[in-house]
Amino acid sequence: MEEPAAENAMKIDLRELEEGESKFAFEQDPADLDIQGDEAVFTGEISTSVTLHKLSEALSAVGKSTFTIRADCARCSEQIERPYEAEFSFVFQTGKPRGMEGDEDETLIWLDEESDELDLGKEVRDYILLEIPINPVCEAYESGTCPNLAQVEEIEKAASGANETDPRWAALKQVKLGE
Repeated sequence: MEEPAAENAMKIDLRELEEGESKFAFEQDPADLDIQGDEAVFTGEISTSVTLHKLSEALSAVGKSTFTIRADCARCSEQIERPYEAEFSFVFQTGKPRGMEGDEDETLIWLDEESDELDLGKEVRDYILLEIPINPVCEAYESGTCPNLAQVEEIEKAASGANETDPRWAALKQVKLGE
């Protein structure tokens, strides 16, 4: 089954959704999902593929978003560009019972009973934001081949005071062993 490109952001018309499995593909500009960051810059569009399963009134979605981010390596400060994936799954339900407080399960999304469309944008956006690393590092750092690694480790060692001796242990230096 070929994935039709959905129109109008990440919205799906529920009136046209048939029983069974339906696949959708979205290409979104990060600004459309309001997720352009200060530290990390999205390069290109965010590609999202979603499979919706409809069985009577039950509706679930499983999908994945792929995107590329440009940022400075948190270890060596070199500019890097890395691809990421955010996988998600949701269950949609109408008719939230009265008196039900909070949303303990973030994968359960309550739909307005009068709504004729499903907007996946906010939910997918949240999963993308969770996937962005706080301190991105270059692939060379992860593999231990970063040319700046030794310099970075020296700076960190000096900043942490690792070369200084804790004064509480100074008395042990005067203990002579084996005499």
